[in-house]
Amino acid sequence: STNDPEWGILGTPVVSADKSTLYVVAWHGDAPGLRYMVHALNMQNGAHRLPPKLVGVGSTDPSNPCRNQSAFNPCVHKQRAALLLSNDVLYVGFGGDGNRGALFAIDAKTLDQRAFWSSTPSGGDGGIWQSGQGPAADAAGNVYLMTGNGSFDAANGNYGNSVVKLALEGNQIVVKDFFTPCNFQFLNQLDLDLGV
Repeated sequence: STNDPEWGILGTPVVSADKSTLYVVAWHGDAPGLRYMVHALNMQNGAHRLPPKLVGVGSTDPSNPCRNQSAFNPCVHKQRAALLLSNDVLYVGFGGDGNRGALFAIDAKTLDQRAFWSSTPSGGDGGIWQSGQGPAADAAGNVYLMTGNGSFDAANGNYGNSVVKLALEGNQIVVKDFFTPCNFQFLNQLDLDLGV
């Protein structure tokens, strides 16, 4: 189950091209509160190559740990999609019932966050589930993913129920192209996700 309270690694990890490092994202429920951490593990002995780092934000209020603090909430977002490692950037996708889809770009050498993208910044839903499959990348470093049912309004940056082509430009993830089926409203009404 990927419903509360399940802690640990929920999405499929990824291994570096030289087969020396395993990258995982783990959901932690211990103090100081709910959070996701990215880990870079040595494939020979399981030791951390770098100290684990926070993905997004963690809950900081012990009396109300699931209070929304940003567009990303570690209580309700689930990291189900497999990780993608492309050009020394680790891409981590999230979804959450009733919450916007989220994608983080993390520097694989330092584990520092480089960029964040929300699939529906002024809408709702649009989670990055992909039936557990990860985003894909082409030789130029463009990233391709599918979003689940949610708000669609490209003029306002909302890409629910869409296939989206993204590019990391500096510290921003930019939409380069997309496809949204003409019946996306019908799919949304039946809670049907594109590509599931």
